Amino acid sequence: MNKSLFMALAAVGFATSTMAAPSDPLPNADKDACFSLAFAKDRRVLDPQHLIVWAEGTSPYLVTLDRPMQDLKHSGNSIALIDGDRDGYICRTIQDGILIQDTILPKRSQVTGVTRLTPDAIKQLEAQYNTSLERKKRGQHKSDEKTSDSAS
Repeated sequence: MNKSLFMALAAVGFATSTMAAPSDPLPNADKDACFSLAFAKDRRVLDPQHLIVWAEGTSPYLVTLDRPMQDLKHSGNSIALIDGDRDGYICRTIQDGILIQDTILPKRSQVTGVTRLTPDAIKQLEAQYNTSLERKKRGQHKSDEKTSDSAS
């Protein structure tokens, strides 16, 4: 009985470890930028391993995680940025990461890259993900956009 349980757990572990990770959306970009946690204002999930964080005014940063996290896309407002080394910045360090709090067991992932996005890089990501990466005004929601579009 114990041997079959061990084999089943090993098979599940192998299957999840072989899941394809999303490709690097900006393979040639510098991944050693940092942003102040105090100025992090908004975020947008691109895929299970990448998100954009707006900080320091309107500057967007692409944050790359060490592994895909399937719950990232569906975690709502429960993504926490973790400043593990307590220096006030989110950087590519072993201590900094994110925490998804709305799962049964909280999940953590390490930040393996932070890229300050240029206007050209934003256009490249918009084309790659087929979405607009314009930061929404404070308090503006998708339902507000539909209402204003139908009023026109």
